Amino acid sequence: MPPIFDLLVVINKPAGMLSVPGKDNQVSIYYLMKERYHDAVGLSIVHRLDMDSSGPMIVAILCSAWICAIEKE
Repeated sequence: MPPIFDLLVVINKPAGMLSVPGKDNQVSIYYLMKERYHDAVGLSIVHRLDMDSSGPMIVAILCSAWICAIEKE
């Protein structure tokens, strides 16, 4: 089994950007990660930050990584 850290990406979210898609077609971390990892199966935001907040965010590239991250809580 590969290490969990190969399945997770930590990014630095800037203030003013959505974590997940909203009603409008604004740029979001989810869309940017989907573009970068277009072959990813089960890409998922592990946790969200408010639009006005900045800081590190964890993104699961594979569904199994998201499940492992949730189980660690």
